[in-house]
Amino acid sequence: MRESFGLILLLLFCISPLIWYLATDKKRTARYAAQNAAAQAAVPLQHCMTCGNEFRPRPGAVRGSTLVEVVLWLCTFGVLGLLYSIWRRMDIGKAKLMCPVCSSNQVVPATTPSARAHRLQLERLLGTTN
Repeated sequence: MRESFGLILLLLFCISPLIWYLATDKKRTARYAAQNAAAQAAVPLQHCMTCGNEFRPRPGAVRGSTLVEVVLWLCTFGVLGLLYSIWRRMDIGKAKLMCPVCSSNQVVPATTPSARAHRLQLERLLGTTN
């Protein structure tokens, strides 16, 4: 009886971060969707200097990986998971901008002279105009 109680406590301790993450996932709430739409409209258009893709970055991007965070919570009994979670959320919205097409981090605002020159260079190279 005592051994099974200890096993149940261990399982609860290991699974509770995953349950907490799923229960507090803001992407599933309507309020977050409305805030996200308003914030998305305010984010300036970005231009990738590698592939020429223009996109709006996700607002409030968190650095790091959710999978790594869950694995650390489960495998280190919360010690490293807690530190990694704090590090990920220290600068919410300060994650590096990356192009969703080519994963390059050479991203500049679309209104800058370098983005305009790159766009013109691509149009000349490909023979297309907008």
